[in-house]
Formats: sequence, C-alpha cells, structure tokens
Amino acid sequence: MDSWQNLKTSTIGRRDVDATFLQTWTFPSTITRGANLNNAVAMRNDGYQPWDTNTVCLAGWLEYADGSAVAGTMSGLGTISAATRMGEQCTSSIQVPAGWPIGSYYLHIEPLFSQTGYWFSSFGDKGTRIPVTVN
Repeated sequence: MDSWQNLKTSTIGRRDVDATFLQTWTFPSTITRGANLNNAVAMRNDGYQPWDTNTVCLAGWLEYADGSAVAGTMSGLGTISAATRMGEQCTSSIQVPAGWPIGSYYLHIEPLFSQTGYWFSSFGDKGTRIPVTVN
C-alpha cells in the first residue's frame, strides 16, 4: 500500500519531458562574469524520454526582483554531465556569460531542448530562481 501511495504522488514517468531541480547544491551568492561554475546544478530526469548531452542543456536569464527579465541576458549556460534516463540524476556546469550586467538579480534557470529550442516549461515543468550578485 505504501509503495502504491509513493507511485501515486511521484511525477516520475508521467510526461515525456519533466525535470526536478535537486536543490541539494549550494549555489554561490556572487558569480563572476565569464566564470565557469563546475557542477553547479543537480537535476533529475522525471520524464520517460532520455536526455543526452547533445539534446538537453541548461539555459536561463537574469530577472529583477519583480520577476521581469533583464534585457539581453537570455543565454545557454551549460550542458548536462552525462546521458540521463528516467529517474536518474545529472549535473550541469554553468558558464556565466561575460556580457551580463553587474548587480544584484535573480538567476532563472531551466532545461532546454537544444536542438528544438523548446523550454521544459512549455511542457509544464518549472525552472528555478536563485538570488545572485553578478560582478
């Protein structure tokens, strides 16, 4: 009965595309333009479609406190560390764009199908929003 309850509340395998950010990492509160943040983000493939390093990447942009995007900051940020099947976890490094403006913002990140340009959020997934200072 407990196993059935866990399956019923889990989202793994319900959609072809789904990801969960495993916020077990400690993301730096200050990031430097042009820096590479190695294995900065951990996520789990909750969809039934496998990911590979050529088709899924991490992308994002900077936002103001009110949630509006900072113009010109949308960018590909990094590739996933390895091919990832349903229920498996991977990490992604982030290459901080050198042209991002200096200041305090929120970093909005989410997976993206790099070959099609479809954001995972267009399939009902949610990204994550992290407060950062860019220097």
